[in-house]
Amino acid sequence: IFDKISNAKGIVFISEFSKKIVEKFYRKKILNSTIIHNKVPTSLFKNYGDTARSKLNIPKDKIVLITAAKWRRHKRLEETIKFLKILNEKKNIYKLIVLGENTNHEKNDDVYFVGKVNLDDLPYWYRAADIYVHLCWIEACGNTQIEALACGLPVLCCNNGGIGETIIRSRGGIVSLADKEYNFEKVDLYNPPEPDYKILKSDLEKIFKNYQFYVKNIDYKYLDIDMAAEEYISFINKIR
Repeated sequence: IFDKISNAKGIVFISEFSKKIVEKFYRKKILNSTIIHNKVPTSLFKNYGDTARSKLNIPKDKIVLITAAKWRRHKRLEETIKFLKILNEKKNIYKLIVLGENTNHEKNDDVYFVGKVNLDDLPYWYRAADIYVHLCWIEACGNTQIEALACGLPVLCCNNGGIGETIIRSRGGIVSLADKEYNFEKVDLYNPPEPDYKILKSDLEKIFKNYQFYVKNIDYKYLDIDMAAEEYISFINKIR
């Protein structure tokens, strides 16, 4: 990565977090750079259309959470399932849909392990849920939370990494201060800490208490891949 940076005329980072962590270990200030967050084709990811909710036979009185990833340890699937159990301790009203590979976990009546889903079918699954939960630890940016936002779902994510930048910019949910602040030190990425579930629970309840506010305020234009294309063209014209 450092060799590529040394020979580049300009650098595009997918988040402010990504730029900070590269500069930390590169030990040099990167001058000709810009931040362009990931985007998605909003012609595909839409907030209306068919959903998988009836296919899963989920009762109407249940609150459905969804999460998605190519699951590796720092994505914190185990912690997400534990969070679900905590939410259901007093009143069993939450269900969780899990999309993505490597989801071999013990059977749980409140969790639907869907497995790998084709790109074109993702909106069908996202729209089955009420909120997208993304507890990944130290992720540069990601796509799944943007896909979910484009499908009309508010997002709850954690505060380390670049995921929260897209949530704040699109006004689409809450960046939970459930993790100890990451100070750009070396870490064992695949041995993540547990988040503060009490803080997560409070933030999730806040989203549902103000649910229509979060849904109506999502900035769909900012999520559109056409906007990213314009940003790339603008930066290339600036540095060439």
